[in-house]
Amino acid sequence: MKRTTHPGWARLTFMASLLATSLAPAQSQPEWEVTGTVTTESGPVRDARVIARGPVYRSAVTNGQGVYVLKGTIPGQYLVSVQKKDDYAVPPPRALSVVAGARLKADIRLPKGAVISGRLLDSNRQPVRNFLVRAWSRSSVDGRLRFQEQGGDFTNDLGDFRIRHLPAGEFIVAATFGGIPLKKRSQSPEAYSAEVFPPVTFYPGVRAPEEAVVLELRSGEERMGIDIVLRKETARCIYFTVGKGFAGGHHLGAGIQERLAIEGLHLGEAKVVPGDYELCGAVPGEYRIRITSLAAGQRLNVSGHQMEIVSVGKQHVDAGVLEPLPRHDVQGVVTIEDAGRDQALPTGIQVSIFPQELQAVLATLPPARVASDGAFVLSGMLAGEYEVRVSAPPGYYVAGVDQNGQDVSERGFYPANGNLRISLGADGATVTGQVVGADQEVISDAVVFLVSKSPGTRQVAYSSQDGSFRFQNIRPGKYSLAAMPDAVPSSFVDDATVARVAAQGMDVELGPRESRSLDIKIQKSR
Repeated sequence: MKRTTHPGWARLTFMASLLATSLAPAQSQPEWEVTGTVTTESGPVRDARVIARGPVYRSAVTNGQGVYVLKGTIPGQYLVSVQKKDDYAVPPPRALSVVAGARLKADIRLPKGAVISGRLLDSNRQPVRNFLVRAWSRSSVDGRLRFQEQGGDFTNDLGDFRIRHLPAGEFIVAATFGGIPLKKRSQSPEAYSAEVFPPVTFYPGVRAPEEAVVLELRSGEERMGIDIVLRKETARCIYFTVGKGFAGGHHLGAGIQERLAIEGLHLGEAKVVPGDYELCGAVPGEYRIRITSLAAGQRLNVSGHQMEIVSVGKQHVDAGVLEPLPRHDVQGVVTIEDAGRDQALPTGIQVSIFPQELQAVLATLPPARVASDGAFVLSGMLAGEYEVRVSAPPGYYVAGVDQNGQDVSERGFYPANGNLRISLGADGATVTGQVVGADQEVISDAVVFLVSKSPGTRQVAYSSQDGSFRFQNIRPGKYSLAAMPDAVPSSFVDDATVARVAAQGMDVELGPRESRSLDIKIQKSR
Protein backbone atom coordinates (compact mmCIF):
# COMPACT_ATOMS: atom_id res chain seq x y z
CA MET A 1 0.00 0.00 0.00
CA LYS A 2 1.33 3.40 -1.00
CA ARG A 3 1.01 6.83 0.44
CA THR A 4 -0.78 9.79 -1.08
CA THR A 5 1.89 10.09 -3.74
CA HIS A 6 0.80 6.74 -5.23
CA PRO A 7 0.61 7.00 -9.06
CA GLY A 8 -2.91 5.59 -8.98
CA TRP A 9 -3.82 8.53 -6.76
CA ALA A 10 -2.30 10.80 -9.38
CA ARG A 11 -4.62 9.24 -11.95
CA LEU A 12 -7.63 9.74 -9.67
CA THR A 13 -6.77 13.34 -8.92
CA PHE A 14 -6.26 13.88 -12.66
CA MET A 15 -9.82 12.67 -13.28
CA ALA A 16 -11.11 14.65 -10.30
CA SER A 17 -9.57 17.80 -11.74
CA LEU A 18 -11.48 17.16 -14.94
CA LEU A 19 -14.74 16.94 -13.03
CA ALA A 20 -13.99 19.99 -10.94
CA THR A 21 -13.01 22.03 -13.98
CA SER A 22 -16.25 21.11 -15.71
CA LEU A 23 -18.14 23.11 -13.11
CA ALA A 24 -16.60 26.36 -14.35
CA PRO A 25 -19.05 28.61 -16.26
CA ALA A 26 -18.28 28.31 -19.97
CA GLN A 27 -19.46 31.82 -20.86
CA SER A 28 -16.80 33.46 -18.66
CA GLN A 29 -13.82 31.81 -20.41
CA PRO A 30 -12.09 32.88 -23.64
CA GLU A 31 -12.17 30.21 -26.33
CA TRP A 32 -9.20 27.86 -26.62
CA GLU A 33 -8.12 26.11 -29.79
CA VAL A 34 -6.10 22.97 -30.52
CA THR A 35 -5.03 22.37 -34.10
CA GLY A 36 -2.74 19.90 -35.81
CA THR A 37 -2.34 17.35 -38.56
CA VAL A 38 -2.89 13.61 -38.70
CA THR A 39 -0.34 11.87 -40.92
CA THR A 40 1.16 8.49 -41.74
CA GLU A 41 4.46 7.73 -43.44
CA SER A 42 2.55 8.13 -46.73
CA GLY A 43 1.27 11.62 -45.99
CA PRO A 44 -1.82 13.36 -44.57
CA VAL A 45 -4.86 11.34 -43.48
CA ARG A 46 -8.29 12.54 -44.63
CA ASP A 47 -11.51 11.95 -42.64
CA ALA A 48 -9.76 10.86 -39.46
CA ARG A 49 -11.77 11.69 -36.36
CA VAL A 50 -9.81 13.43 -33.59
CA ILE A 51 -11.32 13.45 -30.11
CA ALA A 52 -10.57 15.52 -27.02
CA ARG A 53 -11.82 14.08 -23.73
CA GLY A 54 -11.70 16.22 -20.60
CA PRO A 55 -14.07 18.59 -18.81
CA VAL A 56 -16.09 18.49 -22.05
CA TYR A 57 -16.03 16.27 -25.15
CA ARG A 58 -14.91 17.75 -28.45
CA SER A 59 -14.29 16.08 -31.82
CA ALA A 60 -13.33 17.07 -35.35
CA VAL A 61 -12.64 15.38 -38.70
CA THR A 62 -9.48 16.05 -40.70
CA ASN A 63 -9.68 17.71 -44.12
CA GLY A 64 -7.82 16.74 -47.28
CA GLN A 65 -4.55 18.06 -45.84
CA GLY A 66 -5.00 16.04 -42.63
CA VAL A 67 -5.73 19.20 -40.59
CA TYR A 68 -8.13 19.22 -37.64
CA VAL A 69 -9.37 22.04 -35.37
CA LEU A 70 -10.76 21.53 -31.86
CA LYS A 71 -12.32 24.45 -29.96
CA GLY A 72 -13.80 24.93 -26.51
CA THR A 73 -14.32 27.37 -23.67
CA ILE A 74 -13.70 25.22 -20.60
CA PRO A 75 -10.01 24.85 -19.64
CA GLY A 76 -8.47 21.82 -17.97
CA GLN A 77 -6.64 18.57 -18.72
CA TYR A 78 -7.60 16.95 -22.03
CA LEU A 79 -6.61 13.68 -23.69
CA VAL A 80 -6.46 14.12 -27.48
CA SER A 81 -6.70 10.90 -29.50
CA VAL A 82 -7.53 9.69 -32.99
CA GLN A 83 -9.80 6.81 -33.90
CA LYS A 84 -8.42 3.68 -35.58
CA LYS A 85 -7.75 4.09 -39.30
CA ASP A 86 -7.09 1.36 -41.88
CA ASP A 87 -3.98 -0.71 -41.05
CA TYR A 88 -2.52 1.82 -38.64
CA ALA A 89 -2.28 1.52 -34.89
CA VAL A 90 -3.86 4.04 -32.58
CA PRO A 91 -1.07 6.09 -30.97
CA PRO A 92 -1.29 6.92 -27.26
CA PRO A 93 -3.45 9.99 -26.59
CA ARG A 94 -1.74 13.35 -26.12
CA ALA A 95 -2.21 14.83 -22.65
CA LEU A 96 -2.70 18.60 -22.94
CA SER A 97 -3.04 21.22 -20.21
CA VAL A 98 -5.42 23.70 -21.85
CA VAL A 99 -5.82 27.19 -20.40
CA ALA A 100 -8.38 29.79 -21.38
CA GLY A 101 -7.50 31.48 -24.67
CA ALA A 102 -4.70 28.99 -25.47
CA ARG A 103 -3.67 28.29 -29.05
CA LEU A 104 -2.00 24.87 -29.11
CA LYS A 105 -0.62 22.67 -31.85
CA ALA A 106 -0.66 18.89 -31.50
CA ASP A 107 0.34 16.87 -34.56
CA ILE A 108 -0.55 13.17 -34.54
CA ARG A 109 1.36 10.58 -36.54
CA LEU A 110 -0.28 7.21 -37.01
CA PRO A 111 2.29 4.40 -36.75
CA LYS A 112 1.98 1.40 -39.01
CA GLY A 113 0.18 -1.26 -36.99
CA ALA A 114 2.06 -4.33 -35.87
CA VAL A 115 0.65 -7.82 -36.46
CA ILE A 116 0.81 -11.06 -34.49
CA SER A 117 -0.16 -14.21 -36.38
CA GLY A 118 0.00 -17.92 -35.75
CA ARG A 119 -2.03 -21.05 -35.17
CA LEU A 120 -3.91 -22.59 -32.28
CA LEU A 121 -3.19 -26.32 -31.97
CA ASP A 122 -4.05 -29.16 -29.63
CA SER A 123 -1.49 -31.56 -28.16
CA ASN A 124 -1.71 -33.67 -31.34
CA ARG A 125 -0.86 -30.60 -33.47
CA GLN A 126 -4.41 -30.49 -34.83
CA PRO A 127 -6.06 -27.08 -35.37
CA VAL A 128 -8.47 -25.69 -32.76
CA ARG A 129 -11.12 -23.41 -34.25
CA ASN A 130 -13.43 -20.72 -32.94
CA PHE A 131 -11.22 -19.69 -30.00
CA LEU A 132 -10.59 -16.01 -29.43
CA VAL A 133 -6.86 -15.25 -29.37
CA ARG A 134 -6.16 -11.95 -27.62
CA ALA A 135 -3.12 -9.70 -27.26
CA TRP A 136 -2.45 -7.66 -24.11
CA SER A 137 0.12 -4.93 -23.67
CA ARG A 138 2.19 -5.51 -20.52
CA SER A 139 3.44 -3.14 -17.83
CA SER A 140 4.38 -3.38 -14.15
CA VAL A 141 2.77 -1.16 -11.49
CA ASP A 142 4.02 -1.25 -7.90
CA GLY A 143 5.64 -4.61 -8.63
CA ARG A 144 2.40 -6.09 -9.99
CA LEU A 145 1.91 -6.94 -13.64
CA ARG A 146 -0.83 -4.99 -15.40
CA PHE A 147 -2.31 -5.95 -18.75
CA GLN A 148 -4.47 -4.02 -21.21
CA GLU A 149 -6.17 -5.74 -24.12
CA GLN A 150 -5.15 -4.31 -27.49
CA GLY A 151 -6.85 -6.63 -29.98
CA GLY A 152 -7.89 -10.15 -30.87
CA ASP A 153 -9.02 -12.55 -33.59
CA PHE A 154 -11.03 -15.79 -33.74
CA THR A 155 -9.30 -18.86 -35.09
CA ASN A 156 -10.60 -20.24 -38.40
CA ASP A 157 -11.04 -23.87 -39.47
CA LEU A 158 -7.26 -24.23 -39.83
CA GLY A 159 -6.65 -22.76 -36.38
CA ASP A 160 -5.15 -19.60 -37.91
CA PHE A 161 -5.40 -16.18 -36.24
CA ARG A 162 -4.07 -12.74 -37.17
CA ILE A 163 -4.22 -9.83 -34.72
CA ARG A 164 -3.75 -6.48 -36.50
CA HIS A 165 -3.47 -2.76 -35.67
CA LEU A 166 -1.24 -3.27 -32.63
CA PRO A 167 0.91 -0.41 -31.34
CA ALA A 168 4.61 -0.92 -30.74
CA GLY A 169 5.41 -2.38 -27.32
CA GLU A 170 5.52 -5.54 -25.24
CA PHE A 171 2.69 -8.07 -25.52
CA ILE A 172 1.53 -11.40 -24.23
CA VAL A 173 -0.90 -13.52 -26.23
CA ALA A 174 -3.52 -16.01 -25.01
CA ALA A 175 -6.25 -18.25 -26.38
CA THR A 176 -9.59 -17.86 -24.56
CA PHE A 177 -13.06 -19.27 -24.94
CA GLY A 178 -16.51 -17.95 -24.14
CA GLY A 179 -17.35 -19.50 -20.81
CA ILE A 180 -19.15 -22.24 -18.89
CA PRO A 181 -22.82 -22.26 -17.80
CA LEU A 182 -23.42 -21.31 -14.18
CA LYS A 183 -26.67 -23.00 -13.24
CA LYS A 184 -28.76 -24.51 -10.47
CA ARG A 185 -27.16 -27.61 -9.00
CA SER A 186 -28.53 -30.68 -10.76
CA GLN A 187 -26.03 -33.50 -10.33
CA SER A 188 -23.78 -35.18 -7.82
CA PRO A 189 -19.98 -34.91 -8.18
CA GLU A 190 -19.80 -38.53 -9.28
CA ALA A 191 -22.03 -37.78 -12.28
CA TYR A 192 -19.59 -35.37 -13.92
CA SER A 193 -16.46 -36.36 -15.81
CA ALA A 194 -14.83 -34.47 -18.68
CA GLU A 195 -11.54 -33.33 -20.14
CA VAL A 196 -11.59 -29.79 -21.52
CA PHE A 197 -9.28 -27.07 -22.76
CA PRO A 198 -8.44 -24.46 -20.12
CA PRO A 199 -10.39 -21.20 -20.43
CA VAL A 200 -7.11 -19.27 -20.85
CA THR A 201 -3.79 -20.52 -22.27
CA PHE A 202 -0.90 -18.13 -22.82
CA TYR A 203 1.71 -18.42 -25.56
CA PRO A 204 3.41 -20.82 -26.03
CA GLY A 205 1.22 -23.09 -23.86
CA VAL A 206 1.28 -21.96 -20.21
CA ARG A 207 -1.47 -21.07 -17.77
CA ALA A 208 0.00 -18.12 -15.85
CA PRO A 209 0.54 -14.68 -17.44
CA GLU A 210 3.79 -14.35 -15.49
CA GLU A 211 5.14 -17.40 -17.39
CA ALA A 212 4.05 -16.25 -20.85
CA VAL A 213 6.63 -15.39 -23.50
CA VAL A 214 6.74 -11.62 -23.96
CA LEU A 215 6.69 -10.39 -27.55
CA GLU A 216 8.35 -7.03 -28.20
CA LEU A 217 7.01 -5.48 -31.43
CA ARG A 218 8.16 -2.53 -33.48
CA SER A 219 5.84 -0.33 -35.50
CA GLY A 220 4.71 -2.14 -38.65
CA GLU A 221 6.34 -5.44 -37.70
CA GLU A 222 4.56 -8.73 -38.38
CA ARG A 223 5.47 -11.46 -35.93
CA MET A 224 4.52 -14.80 -37.49
CA GLY A 225 4.62 -18.34 -36.18
CA ILE A 226 3.17 -17.56 -32.76
CA ASP A 227 1.67 -21.03 -32.31
CA ILE A 228 -0.19 -21.75 -29.07
CA VAL A 229 -0.58 -25.34 -27.96
CA LEU A 230 -3.65 -26.27 -25.91
CA ARG A 231 -3.68 -29.31 -23.66
CA LYS A 232 -6.85 -30.77 -22.26
CA GLU A 233 -7.10 -31.20 -18.52
CA THR A 234 -9.49 -33.08 -16.28
CA ALA A 235 -12.25 -30.67 -15.33
CA ARG A 236 -14.01 -30.38 -11.99
CA CYS A 237 -17.14 -28.79 -10.60
CA ILE A 238 -17.37 -25.76 -8.32
CA TYR A 239 -20.39 -25.89 -6.03
CA PHE A 240 -21.71 -23.17 -3.79
CA THR A 241 -24.90 -22.05 -2.11
CA VAL A 242 -26.24 -18.51 -2.29
CA GLY A 243 -27.23 -17.87 1.31
CA LYS A 244 -30.55 -16.56 2.61
CA GLY A 245 -28.85 -13.31 3.61
CA PHE A 246 -29.04 -12.30 -0.05
CA ALA A 247 -32.82 -12.75 -0.16
CA GLY A 248 -33.56 -9.03 0.28
CA GLY A 249 -31.81 -7.91 -2.88
CA HIS A 250 -33.87 -6.85 -5.87
CA HIS A 251 -31.09 -7.66 -8.36
CA LEU A 252 -28.93 -10.65 -7.43
CA GLY A 253 -26.16 -12.00 -9.63
CA ALA A 254 -23.26 -14.42 -9.28
CA GLY A 255 -20.15 -15.08 -11.34
CA ILE A 256 -16.96 -17.13 -11.34
CA GLN A 257 -13.68 -16.05 -12.89
CA GLU A 258 -10.09 -17.21 -12.82
CA ARG A 259 -7.94 -15.42 -10.28
CA LEU A 260 -5.50 -13.91 -12.75
CA ALA A 261 -3.75 -10.55 -13.05
CA ILE A 262 -5.91 -10.04 -16.15
CA GLU A 263 -9.40 -9.01 -15.09
CA GLY A 264 -12.61 -9.63 -16.96
CA LEU A 265 -12.03 -13.24 -18.03
CA HIS A 266 -15.22 -14.73 -16.63
CA LEU A 267 -16.04 -18.42 -16.72
CA GLY A 268 -19.74 -18.13 -15.97
CA GLU A 269 -22.29 -15.54 -14.83
CA ALA A 270 -26.00 -15.75 -14.05
CA LYS A 271 -28.89 -14.09 -12.28
CA VAL A 272 -29.51 -16.11 -9.13
CA VAL A 273 -31.76 -16.52 -6.11
CA PRO A 274 -30.83 -18.10 -2.78
CA GLY A 275 -30.12 -21.78 -3.42
CA ASP A 276 -27.55 -24.29 -4.69
CA TYR A 277 -25.45 -23.70 -7.83
CA GLU A 278 -22.77 -25.42 -9.87
CA LEU A 279 -20.21 -24.61 -12.51
CA CYS A 280 -18.79 -27.77 -14.05
CA GLY A 281 -15.81 -27.51 -16.37
CA ALA A 282 -13.19 -25.75 -14.25
CA VAL A 283 -9.63 -27.00 -14.71
CA PRO A 284 -7.10 -26.86 -11.84
CA GLY A 285 -6.38 -23.32 -10.70
CA GLU A 286 -7.63 -20.52 -8.44
CA TYR A 287 -11.03 -18.94 -8.95
CA ARG A 288 -13.09 -16.09 -7.51
CA ILE A 289 -16.77 -16.54 -6.73
CA ARG A 290 -18.59 -13.20 -6.61
CA ILE A 291 -22.18 -12.66 -5.48
CA THR A 292 -23.73 -9.20 -5.54
CA SER A 293 -27.12 -7.95 -4.45
CA LEU A 294 -28.33 -4.52 -5.58
CA ALA A 295 -31.19 -2.65 -3.95
CA ALA A 296 -33.86 -1.04 -6.10
CA GLY A 297 -33.46 2.63 -6.93
CA GLN A 298 -31.98 5.04 -9.44
CA ARG A 299 -28.52 4.95 -7.85
CA LEU A 300 -26.26 1.92 -7.54
CA ASN A 301 -26.82 0.66 -4.00
CA VAL A 302 -25.04 -2.56 -3.04
CA SER A 303 -27.08 -4.25 -0.35
CA GLY A 304 -24.88 -7.34 -0.14
CA HIS A 305 -21.64 -8.69 -1.56
CA GLN A 306 -19.43 -11.74 -1.19
CA MET A 307 -16.15 -12.77 -2.80
CA GLU A 308 -14.81 -16.23 -2.06
CA ILE A 309 -11.53 -17.60 -3.43
CA VAL A 310 -11.46 -21.34 -4.14
CA SER A 311 -8.69 -23.62 -5.37
CA VAL A 312 -9.58 -26.39 -7.83
CA GLY A 313 -7.28 -29.41 -7.86
CA LYS A 314 -7.96 -33.10 -8.36
CA GLN A 315 -11.30 -32.99 -6.55
CA HIS A 316 -14.55 -31.12 -6.99
CA VAL A 317 -14.85 -28.05 -4.76
CA ASP A 318 -17.79 -27.11 -2.56
CA ALA A 319 -17.45 -23.55 -1.26
CA GLY A 320 -20.41 -24.05 1.06
CA VAL A 321 -23.00 -21.45 1.97
CA LEU A 322 -21.95 -17.92 0.96
CA GLU A 323 -23.60 -15.14 2.91
CA PRO A 324 -23.04 -11.39 2.47
CA LEU A 325 -19.74 -10.10 3.82
CA PRO A 326 -20.04 -8.35 7.16
CA ARG A 327 -19.59 -4.59 7.30
CA HIS A 328 -17.42 -2.67 9.71
CA ASP A 329 -17.09 0.89 10.94
CA VAL A 330 -13.46 1.86 11.31
CA GLN A 331 -12.63 4.68 13.72
CA GLY A 332 -9.53 6.72 13.09
CA VAL A 333 -7.56 9.77 14.14
CA VAL A 334 -5.17 12.06 12.29
CA THR A 335 -2.29 13.63 14.19
CA ILE A 336 0.70 15.82 13.36
CA GLU A 337 4.19 14.56 14.07
CA ASP A 338 6.04 16.51 16.80
CA ALA A 339 3.13 18.94 17.10
CA GLY A 340 3.05 21.40 19.94
CA ARG A 341 0.05 21.75 22.19
CA ASP A 342 -1.10 24.91 20.43
CA GLN A 343 -0.70 23.54 16.88
CA ALA A 344 -4.14 23.05 15.39
CA LEU A 345 -4.92 20.39 12.82
CA PRO A 346 -5.28 21.90 9.33
CA THR A 347 -8.71 21.87 7.71
CA GLY A 348 -9.67 20.07 4.53
CA ILE A 349 -8.11 16.67 5.26
CA GLN A 350 -9.89 13.69 3.69
CA VAL A 351 -9.30 9.96 4.10
CA SER A 352 -10.17 7.57 1.23
CA ILE A 353 -10.00 3.79 1.02
CA PHE A 354 -9.65 1.51 -1.97
CA PRO A 355 -10.06 -2.28 -2.08
CA GLN A 356 -7.19 -4.55 -3.04
CA GLU A 357 -9.24 -7.39 -4.52
CA LEU A 358 -12.91 -6.60 -4.00
CA GLN A 359 -14.46 -4.85 -6.97
CA ALA A 360 -13.97 -1.11 -6.52
CA VAL A 361 -17.53 -0.23 -7.53
CA LEU A 362 -18.74 -2.38 -4.68
CA ALA A 363 -16.29 -1.44 -1.98
CA THR A 364 -15.12 2.15 -2.51
CA LEU A 365 -16.70 4.54 -0.04
CA PRO A 366 -16.92 8.33 -0.27
CA PRO A 367 -13.96 10.09 1.36
CA ALA A 368 -14.26 10.57 5.11
CA ARG A 369 -13.83 14.12 6.35
CA VAL A 370 -11.54 14.65 9.30
CA ALA A 371 -12.96 16.64 12.22
CA SER A 372 -11.08 19.45 13.95
CA ASP A 373 -9.92 17.04 16.66
CA GLY A 374 -8.54 14.64 14.03
CA ALA A 375 -11.28 12.03 14.33
CA PHE A 376 -12.84 10.33 11.31
CA VAL A 377 -15.07 7.32 10.65
CA LEU A 378 -15.08 4.96 7.66
CA SER A 379 -18.60 3.57 7.82
CA GLY A 380 -20.00 0.37 6.37
CA MET A 381 -16.80 -1.12 4.99
CA LEU A 382 -17.10 -4.61 3.54
CA ALA A 383 -14.69 -7.15 5.02
CA GLY A 384 -11.52 -7.36 2.96
CA GLU A 385 -8.13 -5.76 2.35
CA TYR A 386 -7.92 -2.03 1.64
CA GLU A 387 -5.45 0.68 0.78
CA VAL A 388 -5.78 4.01 2.57
CA ARG A 389 -4.91 7.34 0.97
CA VAL A 390 -4.99 10.79 2.50
CA SER A 391 -5.37 14.19 0.86
CA ALA A 392 -3.49 16.72 2.98
CA PRO A 393 -3.27 20.54 2.72
CA PRO A 394 -0.14 22.25 1.33
CA GLY A 395 2.91 21.73 3.49
CA TYR A 396 1.77 18.39 4.93
CA TYR A 397 2.50 14.83 3.89
CA VAL A 398 1.58 11.36 5.18
CA ALA A 399 4.34 10.21 7.54
CA GLY A 400 2.73 6.92 8.60
CA VAL A 401 -0.43 4.83 8.86
CA ASP A 402 -0.80 2.55 11.89
CA GLN A 403 -3.41 -0.08 12.76
CA ASN A 404 -3.13 -1.47 16.29
CA GLY A 405 0.62 -0.98 16.38
CA GLN A 406 1.24 -2.36 12.88
CA ASP A 407 2.56 -0.14 10.08
CA VAL A 408 0.11 -0.47 7.17
CA SER A 409 1.39 2.46 5.10
CA GLU A 410 2.99 0.06 2.60
CA ARG A 411 0.46 -2.78 2.72
CA GLY A 412 -3.27 -3.29 3.01
CA PHE A 413 -5.31 -3.01 6.19
CA TYR A 414 -8.36 -5.02 7.22
CA PRO A 415 -11.38 -3.28 8.80
CA ALA A 416 -11.84 -6.03 11.37
CA ASN A 417 -8.29 -5.56 12.69
CA GLY A 418 -8.99 -2.33 14.53
CA ASN A 419 -8.78 1.44 14.28
CA LEU A 420 -6.39 3.56 12.24
CA ARG A 421 -3.93 6.22 13.30
CA ILE A 422 -2.58 8.49 10.56
CA SER A 423 0.33 10.82 11.26
CA LEU A 424 1.11 13.84 9.11
CA GLY A 425 4.44 15.54 8.74
CA ALA A 426 4.23 19.34 8.85
CA ASP A 427 7.66 20.09 7.41
CA GLY A 428 6.93 19.30 3.76
CA ALA A 429 9.22 20.64 1.06
CA THR A 430 8.42 22.21 -2.33
CA VAL A 431 10.06 21.83 -5.74
CA THR A 432 9.24 24.08 -8.68
CA GLY A 433 10.88 24.53 -12.04
CA GLN A 434 10.58 24.46 -15.80
CA VAL A 435 11.01 21.76 -18.45
CA VAL A 436 13.13 23.01 -21.36
CA GLY A 437 14.60 21.52 -24.52
CA ALA A 438 18.12 21.46 -25.92
CA ASP A 439 17.77 25.04 -27.23
CA GLN A 440 16.10 26.31 -24.04
CA GLU A 441 12.64 26.16 -25.61
CA VAL A 442 9.90 25.41 -23.08
CA ILE A 443 8.27 21.98 -23.26
CA SER A 444 4.66 21.79 -22.21
CA ASP A 445 2.65 18.70 -21.27
CA ALA A 446 5.73 16.69 -20.31
CA VAL A 447 5.32 14.23 -17.46
CA VAL A 448 7.60 15.21 -14.57
CA PHE A 449 8.62 12.60 -11.98
CA LEU A 450 9.87 13.11 -8.45
CA VAL A 451 10.93 9.63 -7.33
CA SER A 452 12.12 8.85 -3.81
CA LYS A 453 15.48 7.10 -3.44
CA SER A 454 13.83 4.98 -0.74
CA PRO A 455 10.96 2.66 -1.76
CA GLY A 456 7.38 3.73 -1.54
CA THR A 457 6.76 7.20 -2.97
CA ARG A 458 6.72 9.03 -6.26
CA GLN A 459 4.97 12.17 -7.38
CA VAL A 460 3.87 12.98 -10.91
CA ALA A 461 2.99 16.32 -12.51
CA TYR A 462 2.45 17.78 -15.99
CA SER A 463 4.40 20.80 -17.18
CA SER A 464 2.09 23.72 -18.06
CA GLN A 465 2.01 25.80 -21.25
CA ASP A 466 5.09 27.75 -20.10
CA GLY A 467 6.89 24.51 -19.17
CA SER A 468 6.55 25.06 -15.43
CA PHE A 469 5.81 22.38 -12.84
CA ARG A 470 5.31 22.26 -9.09
CA PHE A 471 5.55 19.58 -6.39
CA GLN A 472 4.50 20.24 -2.82
CA ASN A 473 3.81 18.22 0.34
CA ILE A 474 7.12 16.40 -0.15
CA ARG A 475 8.62 14.40 2.66
CA PRO A 476 12.23 15.52 3.32
CA GLY A 477 14.74 13.11 1.81
CA LYS A 478 16.66 12.15 -1.32
CA TYR A 479 14.90 12.10 -4.72
CA SER A 480 15.47 11.86 -8.45
CA LEU A 481 13.85 14.60 -10.57
CA ALA A 482 13.23 13.76 -14.23
CA ALA A 483 10.83 14.42 -17.09
CA MET A 484 9.53 12.51 -20.09
CA PRO A 485 7.98 14.26 -23.11
CA ASP A 486 5.04 12.89 -25.08
CA ALA A 487 3.89 10.63 -22.24
CA VAL A 488 0.35 9.64 -21.34
CA PRO A 489 -1.25 8.67 -18.00
CA SER A 490 -0.84 4.94 -18.70
CA SER A 491 2.93 5.27 -19.17
CA PHE A 492 3.82 7.01 -15.94
CA VAL A 493 2.57 4.16 -13.78
CA ASP A 494 4.83 1.52 -15.29
CA ASP A 495 7.59 0.66 -12.83
CA ALA A 496 10.21 -0.04 -15.50
CA THR A 497 9.47 3.23 -17.32
CA VAL A 498 9.63 5.27 -14.13
CA ALA A 499 12.85 3.57 -13.01
CA ARG A 500 14.47 4.15 -16.42
CA VAL A 501 13.51 7.84 -16.50
CA ALA A 502 14.48 8.39 -12.85
CA ALA A 503 17.91 6.82 -13.42
CA GLN A 504 18.64 9.58 -15.95
CA GLY A 505 17.31 12.35 -13.72
CA MET A 506 19.05 14.77 -11.39
CA ASP A 507 19.63 13.95 -7.73
CA VAL A 508 17.80 16.25 -5.31
CA GLU A 509 18.05 16.25 -1.52
CA LEU A 510 15.26 18.17 0.23
CA GLY A 511 15.37 19.39 3.79
CA PRO A 512 12.44 20.23 6.08
CA ARG A 513 10.28 23.06 4.68
CA GLU A 514 12.83 23.65 1.94
CA SER A 515 11.75 25.26 -1.33
CA ARG A 516 13.86 24.56 -4.44
CA SER A 517 13.60 25.81 -8.03
CA LEU A 518 15.17 23.42 -10.57
CA ASP A 519 14.93 23.28 -14.36
CA ILE A 520 14.93 20.00 -16.27
CA LYS A 521 16.52 19.82 -19.72
CA ILE A 522 15.26 17.06 -22.03
CA GLN A 523 15.18 16.36 -25.74
CA LYS A 524 11.71 16.87 -27.17
CA SER A 525 10.94 13.95 -29.45
CA ARG A 526 7.86 15.27 -31.16
